[in-house]
Amino acid sequence: MKKLWLLTALVAMFLGFSACENGNGDMIYDFAPIEIHFTLTGADGEDLLDPTTPGTYADLPVKATYRGKTYEKDVLPPQSRFFLAILRGIYTTQLKDGRYALVFGQLDGSDTYENETITLEWGDRSVDEVKFSSRIKWKKGEPKGIRSFKLNGEEVAKDTPCPLIDIRRKALK
Repeated sequence: MKKLWLLTALVAMFLGFSACENGNGDMIYDFAPIEIHFTLTGADGEDLLDPTTPGTYADLPVKATYRGKTYEKDVLPPQSRFFLAILRGIYTTQLKDGRYALVFGQLDGSDTYENETITLEWGDRSVDEVKFSSRIKWKKGEPKGIRSFKLNGEEVAKDTPCPLIDIRRKALK
């Protein structure tokens, strides 16, 4: 009986020494990729990215320039089944509410970005500029995304990896 008690005590001590540490030492965090969604709204509230709207921008050769590289709308790089943040450039999507939007992304959500600039060229010689910053701040072992997005110098979104930025424009003639 003494041997069984000694063996149980040794196993309990071994498990005690090998137990997980307090905190999140073994925790693995995934960070959502950053995607910036843009809607284009006319003076009367019309969706200027909807191909059926009069004065739409949907058929114009919209471009986004980021870090010296220009991305043409709806020209996507090859896809992979491996999930990584892949910079796909700028492409058209339809939101759950039925509106059309342009998406720029994906950018790695765990990277740090300081005052990065995306220049949107609308195909009618007009331009908008988006500046964003993003970093992960760790407090007591927990991450928090600190993000800000500005459209033409005005803050339009904070602390989200997927902001929806509504840009106001006049319909084309």
